Amino acid sequence: MTRFFPLPALCMFAIVLVPSATFAETSPDRFQMNHDIHIQADEKVGDVTCIGCSVYVRGQVSGDVTAIAGGVIAEAGSSIAGDVTTIGGNARVESGTQVAGDLTAIGGDLRRDPQASVAG
Repeated sequence: MTRFFPLPALCMFAIVLVPSATFAETSPDRFQMNHDIHIQADEKVGDVTCIGCSVYVRGQVSGDVTAIAGGVIAEAGSSIAGDVTTIGGNARVESGTQVAGDLTAIGGDLRRDPQASVAG
């Protein structure tokens, strides 16, 4: 006869769900259509995606920044742990900015200050 033990099953369920909920709260992703996204100096977010609008980064992004039909402006002192990609818009990285990934502008201009750090 097989017995079902609900406590171990409940513990396994909690182990799987709790870490994902914790990570979601610490670095929420941002998505917007037709309305600019502003990441303030004291903010830390995950991936940022903007369609028909621009992204202004002053704080920290732990993922990628993508703008379609809009631009990305990484202001002085900001940091982006992933890639910066614009399609149909301009990308500008100011002095003191750190980008850990690639910097790509398709159908737009790419402006990188010599004092900006781009590792990709």
